[in-house]
Amino acid sequence: MEHRFTKGRSGNPKGRPRGKRNQAPYDAVLGQKVTVREDGRERQLSASEAFLLHVTRKGLEGDGQAAASPWRR
Repeated sequence: MEHRFTKGRSGNPKGRPRGKRNQAPYDAVLGQKVTVREDGRERQLSASEAFLLHVTRKGLEGDGQAAASPWRR
């Protein structure tokens, strides 16, 4: 009787193939310039700066979950 795996052999002898893993293009998204309106005037910021500014404001307003979320991994 034949079996899929031979006795004494690892289940994945070649391992994971080398190469780029599928990751979201964070640099492309967070590097984009966005317009932020503060106190009636507009400023150009990178998306990452705008995100941190937004989360910081939410945290200062008392949203503890928003304040902790970017630092959690």
